[in-house]
Amino acid sequence: MAKTEYDPGAMINVIENLLDITVSNNQEIPISQGFKLLSNYPNPFNPSTNIRFSVKTQRSITLQIYDLNGRMIETLIDKIVSPGEHEVQWNTQNQPSGIYLIRLQSGEYFTAQKISLVK
Repeated sequence: MAKTEYDPGAMINVIENLLDITVSNNQEIPISQGFKLLSNYPNPFNPSTNIRFSVKTQRSITLQIYDLNGRMIETLIDKIVSPGEHEVQWNTQNQPSGIYLIRLQSGEYFTAQKISLVK
């Protein structure tokens, strides 16, 4: 196993604390507040991935991508969406390989999951 400059597990803990989130490896993350982040496909991916989420009622949604340093990379959605399942594509042509976090937020509630870009 190659040596790295940081322990990925430790970085996940730092990010969880900085962003006040819990990173999950689950394929689906149910949220009782009426929205959920579904698994992206493909994962791992290159150069793009489709991110799916669903909402039970019309609501304001923000979908953002973060790197493992806690920096927000891109806002993919920041608008009111209708009930149902939605999908957005993230194109990563200028991003390096690595683990990224998808963060889905509605009001004060949010969820996140890890995705892997492999070039």
